Amino acid sequence: RCEKQILEVSLVNVEPSPKTANLGEVGAILKQLKFLVTPDTSLVHLAACYDLSVIALYRNNRADIERFPPMSTLHELVVSPNELVGSISVDAVDKAVRRMIEALPIAPEVV
Repeated sequence: RCEKQILEVSLVNVEPSPKTANLGEVGAILKQLKFLVTPDTSLVHLAACYDLSVIALYRNNRADIERFPPMSTLHELVVSPNELVGSISVDAVDKAVRRMIEALPIAPEVV
């Protein structure tokens, strides 16, 4: 198994993402979410198409952050202390998730 699959099955609070064949299927998944936590990938921008709240994980690269920020109404950037997204601490993501839950127009127990 790949590292992603091992991580998904080992963490009870992670919902594995299903395989998708096209952007329409990705959009169908995104429409079911309350918010998305993702590295700076196409998902950040697809989420904006649905104005889905997003926590975007960025490497510490000013050009990427300034040129390609999330366009969703409610979003937050978590920036790595260096050039590796993997260097972002779990604590930093946890804090961003907690702030996002507080900011969402839904009850926290629904998330």
